[in-house]
Amino acid sequence: MLDLLPLRQRLRRSRGRTRPPQKLGRASFEVGGEPSDPTPLPAGSEDTPTRPLRILLAEDNPADVYLVREALREQGLEFVLDVVEDGEKAFQYLERAEADPSVPCPDLFIVDLNMPKRSGTSFLKRIRQSGLCGNSPVVILTSSDSPRDRQETLELGASRYIRKPSDFDAFLRVGGEILEVWRNHG
Repeated sequence: MLDLLPLRQRLRRSRGRTRPPQKLGRASFEVGGEPSDPTPLPAGSEDTPTRPLRILLAEDNPADVYLVREALREQGLEFVLDVVEDGEKAFQYLERAEADPSVPCPDLFIVDLNMPKRSGTSFLKRIRQSGLCGNSPVVILTSSDSPRDRQETLELGASRYIRKPSDFDAFLRVGGEILEVWRNHG
């Protein structure tokens, strides 16, 4: 498990060299809570969505949640990141979005394969069966390097399969891959 303190310190140092830090989004950690509100951003490029991108991150590791959030911030992306920490809560989130018109379907899903209670693969299947959210892009972000996992998830309709990098800088570049999936969707 990654220690967050050195990551935060390194991120602060790297931001000081490249650009000033910006607040770009917040995460919600409760399935039953109100949807997160994005923090206002400076104007982006024409490739950046005109409204905050709503992302559901299904990830049980707090360090990886932090890294995903930072990777998205590095892209200058305006986003709302809703986080569920196990497969059962991921299913509940999707069911709530389907049942309640006031709960929006995520624009993008980021799913870990190895979650407690229910697997990321079963959640991917459920997403693709959804009449409301079934066409949203799904990025698999996992520590698994198994060719079988990669093949299975792509056959089930994953938009991209990304192995979690162990290097901090490489993890920050994952945000670019996620943004590319969003831009190419549609």
